Amino acid sequence: MSDTAKFALSGSADYFAIYWSLSNGEPIFKLDHSTIVRACAIDPGANPEWIYTGTKNGTVCRISTANPSQVTSYDAHTDLVRAIAPIPDTTLFLTSGDDRVTRLWDTRAPPTAPVNSLTTPSKVTSLELAREGSSVMTLCFGESVLLAHNTSFDPLYEFDLPFVVESASLHQSGRFLAAGGNQLDIGVYDISDPANPIQTSLLKGHHGPVHSLRYSPDGRLLASGSEDGTVRLWPTRPYEPYGLWDGPDPSTFSA
Repeated sequence: MSDTAKFALSGSADYFAIYWSLSNGEPIFKLDHSTIVRACAIDPGANPEWIYTGTKNGTVCRISTANPSQVTSYDAHTDLVRAIAPIPDTTLFLTSGDDRVTRLWDTRAPPTAPVNSLTTPSKVTSLELAREGSSVMTLCFGESVLLAHNTSFDPLYEFDLPFVVESASLHQSGRFLAAGGNQLDIGVYDISDPANPIQTSLLKGHHGPVHSLRYSPDGRLLASGSEDGTVRLWPTRPYEPYGLWDGPDPSTFSA
């Protein structure tokens, strides 16, 4: 979904990617690929000029929203493309694949020449860029979560967790990290002291592995998607009203 929630991009095992208008729910255009489309991304900003798709065979395509026939193809990976993340206010974007490599690309450079590469011990299952102009990226692989600089790839902190991590999201404050995976429950950790992360809560409710986690831009909701077929929204301040969430009745509080 675009930053302003006006557009969405979907990819499917039917070999198509569709760019949608969310104002009317209709497709703007449809893109045919030679194999399964596994990853999608939209340029940051109110009026995205470019969208990205990643396929099962490792190819990444950068497509103009004004002219969908204008496509630049990147032989980005030797295996399935797991994630794509354009970096705001730059000509750069990141890709991660099942070949255990995360790469940085510059759209001004030839599509055969990544700017930087990082190899992890196992395949990356999730890639997230921190919000609010931060230069931090969050990578998940195996039982680890790595926070690193999003262009130099210099490591900041690495956390080892007692389960296989499928997704993690860094709160906009930089203080909290949510992580989920094959343990079904979602752990929220205070990483103020990165050497001693403290689990502050364990969110229970899913009945299958958690494959996707993201904090909302204002940090007041955490969204989770699971193999159980549900998406859940968790308030990070459960005693405060938020949108349709009224919060608990204060009269039920006990001293």
